[in-house]
Amino acid sequence: VSAQVPPPPPAASDTGEGLTFRVLYGVLEHEPLCYLLKVGEATLLLDCGWDVQLDEALLEPLLPVLPQVQLVLLSFPDLSHMGALPWVAKHLRPGVPIYTTQPVFKMAQMVLYDLYLNKCMDTASGAAGCPAFTLDEVDAAMARFQLLKFSQPLEVRQQGRFYLSVTPYPAGRILGGCFWRVNYKKMEEIVYAVDFNLKSERHLTGAVEAFNALSADKEQRPCLFITDARPSPNLSTDERKVETEFLAAATGTLRKGGHVLIPVETSGRAQELLLALNGHWRSDRLLWGYKIVLLHHMARNVLHFTKSMVEYMHPEVIRDFDRSLRNPFSLKHVVPAQSMLELEAAMGEYRNPVVVLASDEGMDTGFSRALATRWASGPENALLLCGHLRKGSLAESFWKLRHLPKAALSFSVPVIERIVGEELAGLRE
Repeated sequence: VSAQVPPPPPAASDTGEGLTFRVLYGVLEHEPLCYLLKVGEATLLLDCGWDVQLDEALLEPLLPVLPQVQLVLLSFPDLSHMGALPWVAKHLRPGVPIYTTQPVFKMAQMVLYDLYLNKCMDTASGAAGCPAFTLDEVDAAMARFQLLKFSQPLEVRQQGRFYLSVTPYPAGRILGGCFWRVNYKKMEEIVYAVDFNLKSERHLTGAVEAFNALSADKEQRPCLFITDARPSPNLSTDERKVETEFLAAATGTLRKGGHVLIPVETSGRAQELLLALNGHWRSDRLLWGYKIVLLHHMARNVLHFTKSMVEYMHPEVIRDFDRSLRNPFSLKHVVPAQSMLELEAAMGEYRNPVVVLASDEGMDTGFSRALATRWASGPENALLLCGHLRKGSLAESFWKLRHLPKAALSFSVPVIERIVGEELAGLRE
């Protein structure tokens, strides 16, 4: 497969063979990622993350370099890796392509849609701020994408001559997530691998096999390996024990009559949690009276698309699907909901205890924050934090209070109220 990219602007022309890696942002703990790689004549943007605060001050280092960028590589479909995509695409030169895999492309679109709708919900409810991009800008960014499969090399040509190839490899952690191998003029080999997971999971292959394959190629060892070294939380490394404790906390809360709130990303790690919960429900009939609800604006879309991406899952999942047509994401006990009304319908007339996986992961916006205001004061309810805690987020504030027997936490959330009568008439005037 080959593709044409626009040449660099005259001011940025460089005929040398040097290699430069520049951090635009993304060196602090849990900070969004964005890097610039220059190798000879080629200028690549590696990821373009943002966060739910949508503070454009974070993106200031991007403005002077975007006119030089000739192609963009995306690793994962979460905000930390592609949240600034609409903003970046708006400032890129025409014809500059964005490369990634099919699952990352589709999930990224749904994550951005969900973020936009969360921000609109906040704004319409009286919260400060407004979405920093429009859905049209999201769609315009999506139009720049060119999609690759794992291990599929793409020859990038400039003015008809080969000068670069890029290849995605499975990085684990999120469906379709990848690390990149960049080969410049078949001489310089660079590997860009961040936030990968070496271990295989229920539905995903870990990155270890791809790394082993690359290390076995003695003729083409990378001259530069770009990765991260983020500190891991001081938690047990026994994954089975952690999962058992997680499931026990959820089911124990339900049996005591409480609700369980699990803040998650729109896509990504939520899939692994859904598989764990659904599998546990399937093995225990006493739990069948309780619902597992995935709550965000794109819930049905995410579940439907995930079911169609079996080819990007673990080889054992693919073989099982070929033999029996059994899809791991035919989740019998999971109910998608895209509004509070749909959540209330799932809970039933008597507001039965329920497990809810809701965006946003940091509880700074969206349904997770709204549910926190409803359920936080109930001692029978539980909040299970399973992801990274963004600094300054509401989720981090809850985490800091976890060891206190009793604590007060003050936070606000916008509420939509119907205006009627004289107040409505006054607004119409």
